[in-house]
Amino acid sequence: MNEATNNFDKSVFHLIKYGCIDVACIYCQNTYKIQNKNLLYHRGQTLFCYECGIDAMTPITKDSILHDMNEEERKEQIKEWHKEGFENLIDDDEFYYDYEYDKCEEIKEEPSF
Repeated sequence: MNEATNNFDKSVFHLIKYGCIDVACIYCQNTYKIQNKNLLYHRGQTLFCYECGIDAMTPITKDSILHDMNEEERKEQIKEWHKEGFENLIDDDEFYYDYEYDKCEEIKEEPSF
């Protein structure tokens, strides 16, 4: 999801221009109103949520898909993105085979020169 990456500078610009910014966490599905730059937690250029620690924050700016939506539509879109990004993972249980590596003793050999 493009809106959740490289979004720190855009968020700071919006915050300075308008005095606050709404950001949505796709992982914990919450929306926060930020009024202080120090509350925009980031790693590099990507925002991350101070509640869950996941880098899945989407700033709600004019170029965001969420911008022109009402509150209910936003919640539905965030829920959809959450499912796409965090729930609809491939279920590989049918292909899983336990090789029982955890039951093997590790064999350590002396290094040879």
